Amino acid sequence: SSGINAEYGGEFKIPRPTGGGQTHQLLSWAAEQLHWDIGFSYVYPQIYSELSLPDQEENDRMIEKGIAKVCNNLDILEKEYLQNQEWLLGSERTIADTTVACIIVVLELVLFDFKMWPKVTGWLDRVKQTPHWEETLKFHDDVV
Repeated sequence: SSGINAEYGGEFKIPRPTGGGQTHQLLSWAAEQLHWDIGFSYVYPQIYSELSLPDQEENDRMIEKGIAKVCNNLDILEKEYLQNQEWLLGSERTIADTTVACIIVVLELVLFDFKMWPKVTGWLDRVKQTPHWEETLKFHDDVV
């Protein structure tokens, strides 16, 4: 994480949907930044006491900053990746869709409302209908 953060000037930004190597870039972003923003900055401090800050006011501030990051990430997925296509990287599902969806569904643990992101909602529904989603999600839930 620190190597990527140093290389990208402090915070790893979501790659834009252009050029080659998109799958690798999107997977790297999901593992490095998206999981941190959704999990550790927003969801986990709300549901796991061992992952929350001891001071409630500090924890609330962290969650408030976390929701801003979550919304920014969802905006980018909505407007740049899913604006004109059904899947993150084009007309067909890739491993990036499954990986990013496994992170996005963590938001459901805190009853996150996706209504501001209809394209993300539609995409997530499509991912959930793909073969082996339930098996993938069970493995993910066991790990998380």
